[in-house]
Amino acid sequence: LERGENIWKFKSHWYKCTCGYSFFIGECGRPMEQAKCPGCGLQIGGRDHNKTRDTTEDDETDRSPAGYMLPIAEKDEKHVSFREIPASSARAIRLLLHSAMFLGIISSSKSPMPRNYDAVVNAEAMCTMRSETEAKYIADHWMNDWKQMVELLSSNVEDLAATLHNLL
Repeated sequence: LERGENIWKFKSHWYKCTCGYSFFIGECGRPMEQAKCPGCGLQIGGRDHNKTRDTTEDDETDRSPAGYMLPIAEKDEKHVSFREIPASSARAIRLLLHSAMFLGIISSSKSPMPRNYDAVVNAEAMCTMRSETEAKYIADHWMNDWKQMVELLSSNVEDLAATLHNLL
């Protein structure tokens, strides 16, 4: 975890209190310490790899928040990974997502351009797309994804373009 690994990939290390509070146990993933639950005050965790009666292993359901929620492109993580997908695959997915979103924006010839994605932006996230021009916001993310893909694949823009052309 100190190397910036995504803790969500350690699925068997997630636990819940009976009140619903989720927590992570590092190292081997088995409880060795007890603590007071911040949600309800019950004892959570355990001792000697044995859980307290109020601690249950999480069911490993997807906890991803709903909606689009990326921060501005300059603050986007360099090596993104989710759901145990390698960074290069995750970045390719984002590149294709932002390509489709950008095509959705430019397909409208209306002036001024309508706001296409306000309904899918997670209002509780750091995403600032609602306060910016959608086209610029998505284009900035597309350019960031493109640059990161070139770097992740130790490639150049021409080879990446040819690869995506062949893929599509």
